[in-house]
Amino acid sequence: MELIVIGLIVVFWLLCGTAAAVIANSKGANGGLYFLFGIMFGPFGVLGSLFASGKTCPFCHSRIYAKATVCPRCYRDLAASMPPSAEELKAIRVRVIRDRIGIVCLIVFFIGIFIIGAMFGSQ
Repeated sequence: MELIVIGLIVVFWLLCGTAAAVIANSKGANGGLYFLFGIMFGPFGVLGSLFASGKTCPFCHSRIYAKATVCPRCYRDLAASMPPSAEELKAIRVRVIRDRIGIVCLIVFFIGIFIIGAMFGSQ
């Protein structure tokens, strides 16, 4: 019975982290950072993500990070109207992939802890 309760608590906190990341990312804030806030603070992290800020790209009108200099959706330079170079595009794509890999690794880590706890806790 204890194991089920602990499992539900872990799942709830993971869902809070995921919800905070999705909300913050849709507002143009750093989703990975708000995922950690959601994991650490639960529902309060989700509430905090509701106040995340960002700005709108003047070219494609999508929500982007407040400190972005290049739009991650249309890859246009926000300081000038010239398109970014191929190297800048590659660097941007690498950063986006690295952020997504980090979130997946955190989720896999917590699921692994839950599975190991379930294996050794039932003995």
